[in-house]
Amino acid sequence: MDFDFSMVTTWNRVDGIADFSKHLVKGFEKLGKRVEIVEIKKPGNKNPIYWIKLAKKTRSKKILIQYEHGIWGTRFTNLAVIPFFLVSKLRKKEIYSIIHTYFIPTGGLKGFIRKIMYYPARKVVELLSNKVIFLNEASYKLSNSKNKVYIPHGCLEEQERLNKEKCKKTYGFSKKDIVIVIPGFVSPWKGHQKAIEFLEYLPQNFKLFIAGYISHWKQKLFYKELKEFVKERGLKNRVKFLDRFVKKNEWKYIFSLADVVIFPYLLTTQSGIFNVAISYKVPIVASQQPFFVEVKRKYDCIIISSIEDFPKNIITAMKKEKVLAKKSEKYIKERNWGSMAKKFVNLMGV
Repeated sequence: MDFDFSMVTTWNRVDGIADFSKHLVKGFEKLGKRVEIVEIKKPGNKNPIYWIKLAKKTRSKKILIQYEHGIWGTRFTNLAVIPFFLVSKLRKKEIYSIIHTYFIPTGGLKGFIRKIMYYPARKVVELLSNKVIFLNEASYKLSNSKNKVYIPHGCLEEQERLNKEKCKKTYGFSKKDIVIVIPGFVSPWKGHQKAIEFLEYLPQNFKLFIAGYISHWKQKLFYKELKEFVKERGLKNRVKFLDRFVKKNEWKYIFSLADVVIFPYLLTTQSGIFNVAISYKVPIVASQQPFFVEVKRKYDCIIISSIEDFPKNIITAMKKEKVLAKKSEKYIKERNWGSMAKKFVNLMGV
């Protein structure tokens, strides 16, 4: 079978990159494009032979790569990209690389360490790719690559919300509860501890639903500490942990029960789960990270807040639910996966 292009990605793994890839492939298939999936079955592998063999598996002239540092290696070992890219170039392949995580230095020692950990490998990707695709404006502006392209992250088509009271009951909430949902993988940089603190400034019937679980075993200690923090604050009856991964077909229930969805992220360049949430036209409050600020500036369909002002802006978002929902329609129309797939097809000339 002849393919229009190959996509190198995680596929059967439970992660945001795999979900992104599957949504994008559906968009390609609707356009009649045939995509060869070359799966990274051993993310973070330190053996260069593994990546050379993976490069040799691609059968199409054009390769679309999903690049995220944690998949292509771990910390200093993510230079595993070098053998893959060199072998691909020797085989005269056209490489189109999607940069999923473009770290913005936070300053100080942490910023310096982050830069020396991830910069060399990312630079290899930028130099050896025919085109480097960024999914948000902030990352695009930071790159000095001559081959950079900006294609916004895709989202679902507009989704219908189910009966709110029934969905709340399914997850153990009462109809009187005002449910704040913080969705997706749980990690220190997503502001979960801050989200718990918000409850202290809100009425007693406001409950927090942490709808997700950790993405890596190394974060188990953080997850345990988060639960201890809830107990110390005396908020056990107001915080619900899902304690497991959320299945794709389950988000419709979670976003249907939500009175407001929050993203108090302390550091991010983009958010896949944000693009699921907005397709349900739920009120959203997000931090002042560049990705969210870009969405606010272009579509005005979310509330941007400093971490300190989240409690009052949660109330504001609920009051503006209808206005925000209406404005989100433009975002969904312009950024759905079908629209994104068309842009990639035009870029690659397939």
